Amino acid sequence: NGLILPNRKVSPKVWEVKKVYQNVKVSPVDLNKGEVLVKNKFSFTNLKKYKALWEVTEDGVVIQNGELGNLDVAPLSEMVLTIPYGKITPRPGAEYRLKVRFVQSKDELWAKKGFEIAWDQMELPVKAPAETVKIPDDKSVTANEKDNSIVVSGDSFNVVFDKRMGLISSLKYDGKEYLDTDKTEAGPMLNLFRAPIDNDGRVRVRWEEYKLNDLKQVLENISFSKGDDNTVVVETSIRYTTVKGSSILHNCFYTVFGNGDIYVDNQVIPEGKLPSLPEVSMRMILKPGLEQLEWYGRGPHENYSDRKTGAAVGRYESTVTDQYFPYIKPQATGSKQDVRWVMLSGEQGNGIMFAGDARPFSFSALHYSQDDLATAKHTVDLTKRDEVYLNIYGRERGIGNGSCGPEILDQYAVSP
Repeated sequence: NGLILPNRKVSPKVWEVKKVYQNVKVSPVDLNKGEVLVKNKFSFTNLKKYKALWEVTEDGVVIQNGELGNLDVAPLSEMVLTIPYGKITPRPGAEYRLKVRFVQSKDELWAKKGFEIAWDQMELPVKAPAETVKIPDDKSVTANEKDNSIVVSGDSFNVVFDKRMGLISSLKYDGKEYLDTDKTEAGPMLNLFRAPIDNDGRVRVRWEEYKLNDLKQVLENISFSKGDDNTVVVETSIRYTTVKGSSILHNCFYTVFGNGDIYVDNQVIPEGKLPSLPEVSMRMILKPGLEQLEWYGRGPHENYSDRKTGAAVGRYESTVTDQYFPYIKPQATGSKQDVRWVMLSGEQGNGIMFAGDARPFSFSALHYSQDDLATAKHTVDLTKRDEVYLNIYGRERGIGNGSCGPEILDQYAVSP
């Protein structure tokens, strides 16, 4: 009930159930030697019925793979196995993972030969320190203040900050605009609201009391300074106030480098009484045409902090259109966890990339705003927009089982 739609379309939840229910478990013993423990949790089936495969990935790209054949592991027993992957010379900053899969050896009534019945993924202890990228001295950056804007420019880029709102109002690289400049709030801005999912039934009442989707925002400060290392730093402070008087102060520091890279540091400071939050994210509205989506993180299907066991870490490609899943009642959808970077691009390959620094992040990219999803009763009530609503999450509430079961676990909530 709820795992499969009335039209038999499989929901993203099914992949989590499939992973949790799988009857084979592969866990590390000594990955420096390639040793893993294979446990057969079937009550009556020997694992030699299936074909075992392995692969090693570098930042999500397969660099080695092979077959282990039909492993003779009796029901409810286990064995230590050595995966014969070759020596890895690590690339600076890269991540390496070992994945072991079990697939059908022949056609069955319910599945074709090659259908995957179990998999496990493990991070390999192979690392090399990341390289420091030095920006050439000739990549200079300048800042000019006008009546209502601060313009930061370099050889091939131009970033405009609106002094009245404290937001980026234009973001151009090689003369191409990446923000939907028809929207007054297209640049990165704090967002605390998500379209309630079915399981948010209890807490959404509190979100509605505080009107988290309609916060009053006041710019308290915007300033800029030239750095010693050929950078420009723009600082903004915006206060977002609820109808109950409590607020969130958002301090944002944009460091613009001479090559056009922008490092964004966010400080989010709650003041007063607030409910458990849907999320703390930065929302952007990107121009139409950035339809192609590529990311390195969990996928390929939708996943959340408490529903990601069935989503392997990898490098995936999709479209923004395909990120929307038609739940019976429209709601927040399309989130991806443990992401290192995400890129959106157009047909000509021109794109914009977002990368994490100290830890992975999560994101969603849709042709609908959260308000669109929150107010629609059915998918047919939605009008697909040309622009892209991108959310980069610092924290995001999990899923839980609140529609018919217990409330979300504390570690997956977003405490104010």
